[in-house]
Amino acid sequence: MAAETEVALAKGFTPRKQRLVAKAVEKKDEILALHNAGKSAATIEDLLGLSLYGVRSVIQSAGLKPRAFDLLGTPRGSGGPESFPEARALDQEYRKLYESGMTLRAIGDHFGVSYQRVKQRLDRSGCVMRPSTKDVQLVTRECTHCRQPFAARPKLLRKYCSSKCHREAASLSPKVRGSQVGSAKLTEEQVLEMRRLRAAGASVADCAKQFGVTVGAVSHICQRRSWKHI
Repeated sequence: MAAETEVALAKGFTPRKQRLVAKAVEKKDEILALHNAGKSAATIEDLLGLSLYGVRSVIQSAGLKPRAFDLLGTPRGSGGPESFPEARALDQEYRKLYESGMTLRAIGDHFGVSYQRVKQRLDRSGCVMRPSTKDVQLVTRECTHCRQPFAARPKLLRKYCSSKCHREAASLSPKVRGSQVGSAKLTEEQVLEMRRLRAAGASVADCAKQFGVTVGAVSHICQRRSWKHI
C-alpha cells in the first residue's frame, strides 16, 4: 500500500477521502511532473480527471505546496487534455455512462470523483445534459385576494400571489377568539368565574385544579395576558 494511502488510513479519513487519495496516488508521477512544470492543483485536477482533494494530498505528501494559480509562462491551455489520452478516454467513458442513464453522483462514486467534476467534464465534452429532477412544471393559479394569476408548484397549496396579499387577506378576515378556537379548554363563563374566584382570594393552584388547566394558564388569564377580549 502506498505511503499516502497509509497516512489517510492512519488519520481516520472517511472511505470516500481514502478512495480519492488512492486514485490520485496511482498517478503520482504525472501529478508531480505537472506541478514541477508550473501547473496549479486545479489545472492538474482538470487534466487528469482526478479530485482536487486527491491532487493536493499527493503534492503535500511530497513535501511541496500546491499552487493556487498557474505560474507565468504556463497558460492553462498548454498541455491540455489533448496531450493526455487517458483524460480524453475518461471523458468518453463519463459520457458513455451518462448517456446510458447513470446519474452524475453514481458516475462520480464509480470513478472516485465528485459529481460536480463529472458534470464539468461532460459540459466541456459537449454532452447534452438531461433535465434536472428539480425542474418542476409550474401551474397557473388565481390569487384569492387580488384575483391576479400567478405561477406555483403543483404540490404547494398556495392561495395568494405574494405575502402582501396574504397579510391583507388575514387582516380582513374575522378573528377567532375565546371558545371559538378549536384548541380552547375554557369557555367565557369559566374565565369570568376564574377571575372572580381569584379576586375573592382563591389560590392559583386551586383554580388550576378546579378548571383543569395549568398554573401558568390561570396566571395569564387573571393578569389579562390571555382572554383579553372579555
